[in-house]
Amino acid sequence: MTRVILPQIGANMTEALIAQWHKKEGDWVEKGEVLASIETDKAVVELEAEESGELKRILTREGETVAVLSVIALMGDEEWEEVRLDKVAPIAAVASSDGNTEYPINLLSQGRVPASPAARRLAREKGVELKDVTGTGPRGEVTIRDVATSWEGGGGVSISGGGGALDPHFFSLLSRDREGFSKLSSEMKVHLYRIHGAVIGQDVRLEAGSVIVAQKIVIGPGTVIGEGTIIDCDRLRLGRMVSFGTRVQASCREIDIGDLLYTKEDVVIGGGGHKDPGAKLKVGDMCFFGTASYINPCHPITLGNEVCLAPKAIIFTHSHWQSILEGYPARWGPVAIGNHVFLGVNCFVFPGVTIGDGAAVMVNSYVTADVPPRTLVGGVPATVIKAAGRDLTLEQKDLIFRARLPEIMGLMEDKGWRVTRREEGGVIILEATGGVSGAIVYGKVIDQDVAERVAEHRRVVFLGLEMMPLSLPSVEATYFDLTQKRVIGVQDRLADEVREFCWKRGIRFSPLLWRYGQGHMEEERFFERRGAE
Repeated sequence: MTRVILPQIGANMTEALIAQWHKKEGDWVEKGEVLASIETDKAVVELEAEESGELKRILTREGETVAVLSVIALMGDEEWEEVRLDKVAPIAAVASSDGNTEYPINLLSQGRVPASPAARRLAREKGVELKDVTGTGPRGEVTIRDVATSWEGGGGVSISGGGGALDPHFFSLLSRDREGFSKLSSEMKVHLYRIHGAVIGQDVRLEAGSVIVAQKIVIGPGTVIGEGTIIDCDRLRLGRMVSFGTRVQASCREIDIGDLLYTKEDVVIGGGGHKDPGAKLKVGDMCFFGTASYINPCHPITLGNEVCLAPKAIIFTHSHWQSILEGYPARWGPVAIGNHVFLGVNCFVFPGVTIGDGAAVMVNSYVTADVPPRTLVGGVPATVIKAAGRDLTLEQKDLIFRARLPEIMGLMEDKGWRVTRREEGGVIILEATGGVSGAIVYGKVIDQDVAERVAEHRRVVFLGLEMMPLSLPSVEATYFDLTQKRVIGVQDRLADEVREFCWKRGIRFSPLLWRYGQGHMEEERFFERRGAE
């Protein structure tokens, strides 16, 4: 089957109107014969057939406006299947004369509301005025989902279901030309995924050379897929503010990742058996995969919250090569890793292993048996060495954190802040001047008495092991509860420095999603951090 593509005639052409079809379905068309007349902003142009064949299907009506490079008809001799225009998208990029790869998606034609062809069609069918619809497309154009949402608000029935399932025709095209698709701009890739069924939040980027080939795609806002990263699975769910590094290779049946995963470069998810029925990876929130870490989900692998895979850490769910009929072992089984677990550099987790909450595995260790919670293990094979952590009193926690406070001063001063320290009644006050001026206040207990000592500051960041209710009507405040590991209040560069300092010492806060140097998210809205504030 041959696709008839609406060509780009002129560098600035982004769409054209189908003025007239000169052939009808079932006609035999010789190469060079005129198929249709198309109308651009500047001229009416005759579209000639590039090869001979039967005109099997006309996908656009006369008078319809279509984006360039859209499929407008099908020709050929073989059998064909029903195709809808709004579900067929061109995959190959358009190479401009200077060698840059660009897909023309700017639909801002003079005198018209910018909208995709599918959105225009749906608006006509449902009686929706495009001028009354707010566009959320990559360049502000109205998408089919925008029209559907507007119509639903007026009492219509939802048409945008599917839960992230890609249209089969688009998925087929994507599978056949993933390299061409990977060369598109981030905006175009996100746009095409969305209009063909994927559920993708705002501020999502797919960097150069990256591509996702999955039948179902759900991606939370603020997520970044790094340069050259390839994800190939049946079902993909990524939470909010997930960040895949460069050249990540992920291939298995199902990938389900929570919020705030951060991976470095050259991470591999896949390997032998990556398409077996049980090849599933489930990852909790706030996890980290180091450079060249390797995860083999031939059987299910489950990671809890705050799990760290150091560089070159390996998790396998199968281990075999030599024949079991010659007495060699073959080991298969799922791997389950609990919350707050650390896997050291070059460690190897064997199939069938369970690692308990709070455990830590030393570098170069082979974990062949289950690891109890909150234990430190190491060796080949790994054995329990001692407890990985211990319960501390409030006074012990206070001594530990106070001893660390000079470090935050040095870190902030290295970044251009001016920081002075004073202490009043056991409360440490760091007065900072920089992009945001204010005070960082630490006390074992933060109560109203502590708050009133720094009331002269317009901006205050409080850190405490115990947080009491405070009333500070004239102060822009942020509250870091070090015991409950929760943060509320203003999020800016001053709060970022405190949060980064705590993060690197294993104290990670919720519920706000946050990444140092980028910004934070509240519910589905991303607040980018830009220089001085």
